Amino acid sequence: MTDAGKQTALFFGFLTAAMTYASAQAAPAQLQPADARAAQESFLQKADKDRRLAVRIKGEPDASGSKR
Repeated sequence: MTDAGKQTALFFGFLTAAMTYASAQAAPAQLQPADARAAQESFLQKADKDRRLAVRIKGEPDASGSKR
C-alpha cells in the first residue's frame, strides 16, 4: 500500500471513530408522555404480578411439607 493509501485509510479510520464517538455522546431521545405512561403501566403490572406470585409461593408447602 502506498503512503497516500495509508494516509487515506488512517483518515477514514479516525473519521469513523470520531463519528461513532459523537453519536454515542448524543443525548438519548426523550420519551413522549404516552410512551412514559405505557412504560409506567407495564412496570406496575409486572410489580403486581410479582407480588401475586410471591404471595402464592409463600402459601405453598415446601419440600419438607411445612409452609413457607
